[in-house]
Amino acid sequence: MGTDERADELKEPTHAGPAHMCLACGYALNGLPREAACPECSAPVARSLRGSMLEYADRGYVSTLLWGSTIAIVGLFAGFAWIVAIPLILTLAAKYGSVSTRGGFVLVQVVEFAGAGISLLGWWLLSSPDPVMQHGSVRDTVSDVRARRLLRACLIYSAIGSLAGLIVMVTPLSSTPFRALSGNITLGPNTQWNPALLSSLVLRGSFLLVKFAGFFIGLVYLRSLSTRIPSPIVHRSAGRLMWQVPLWGTVGIACFGLGPVIALVLYAIMLFRVRFAIAAVRARMPKFSIGD
Repeated sequence: MGTDERADELKEPTHAGPAHMCLACGYALNGLPREAACPECSAPVARSLRGSMLEYADRGYVSTLLWGSTIAIVGLFAGFAWIVAIPLILTLAAKYGSVSTRGGFVLVQVVEFAGAGISLLGWWLLSSPDPVMQHGSVRDTVSDVRARRLLRACLIYSAIGSLAGLIVMVTPLSSTPFRALSGNITLGPNTQWNPALLSSLVLRGSFLLVKFAGFFIGLVYLRSLSTRIPSPIVHRSAGRLMWQVPLWGTVGIACFGLGPVIALVLYAIMLFRVRFAIAAVRARMPKFSIGD
C-alpha cells in the first residue's frame, strides 16, 4: 500500500457516525463500516462517507449541470448578439431604410428575449440543487442556497423584463410612453415627464440592473460550485471576475464602448472552464447512478 493510499484512509472515516446518512435515500448509517451497504437501498456506505464532491454525486445530476453549462454558454453568446444587434439594426433602419425603426426595435427585443430565455434555462439547470444534499449528512451552506435563489430570481426578473419590452413593441403600446420599457425612447427638452414614462424608465432601469447583478451572483455560485468539482482554476477565475466583470461593464464603457464586450468574453471563458471541468468529472464517473 502506497503513501497516498494510507493518507486517503486516514482522511476518510472507517465507520458512519451519528451525523452520516445515506446520500441516496437518507437512511441513518450509524455505526456501519465503510465496506457495508445501506440497509434501505443497498447503496455503498463508502460513497456516502465521501461527502459532497461531484465525482461521488449522482451521474444524472452531474449531466444536468453539464447541460446547464452548455446552454448557459449559448445564452451568453445570444446576449452578446443582443449588444451587437442594437447599433447594427438601428443603423440599418436610420441610414438605409431596410427596416423601419419600430421593426428594428422589434428585432432587438426578439434577440434580447431569446437570450434571456436561453440563459434562464441554462442557469436554472446549472444551479440545480443536488437531490442527495437535501437529506444527506453533507448539506449546502446557507450562502450557497442564498446565491442559488438570488441567481434564479434575477434570471426570472430579467426574462420578464425582456418579455415586457417585446410585448410593448408588437402592440399599440409602442406609440405610447410605455415604449421606454423596450429602450425605445429619446429624451430631450421637449420630453413630457408623465407617470407612464417615469414608471417605464424605472422598470427598464431595474430590469437592466438586475440583469447585470445576475452576472455577479452567477460568479458567486460558480465559485462555490468549484469547491465540489474541485477546480482551483475555476475558483480563482471566478474570484477575479467578481471584480473584473463589474469594472469592465461600467468604467470599461469609456474604452470605445468595448468594456461590456470584454466582460462578456471573460465570462464566456469562465463558463467554458466550468463546462470542461464538469465534463471531466462525469468522464471519471461509473456508468450508474448513486442509488444503483
